[in-house]
Formats: sequence, structure tokens, C-alpha cells
Amino acid sequence: MLLYEVLARDRMCHDQRRARQEQVARRLAAVRRWQRLARYAERRAHRAAERL
Repeated sequence: MLLYEVLARDRMCHDQRRARQEQVARRLAAVRRWQRLARYAERRAHRAAERL
């Protein structure tokens, strides 16, 4: 049974590591999305201010 426990523990560690990496990737994608939206909003505000 010890071998199965070691394999299970290794698999759990691998799954946890992958979950953390995916979480970091999702956060990075969200940051990029918000930055893109902020740039868009800034350009729109600048154009609107120029029209006044």
C-alpha cells in the first residue's frame, strides 16, 4: 500500500501545483482584460473631451 500512497500524494501535489498555476494564469488574464478596458475608456474620454 505504501507505493499507492506515495503515488496518490505525488498526484495530489501535482494537481495542487497545476491549480495554482491556472489560478495565476486566470488572474493575469483578468489584469490584462481590465488594462485593455481602462485604455479603451481613457481613449473614449479623451475623444469626448476634445469634442467639447
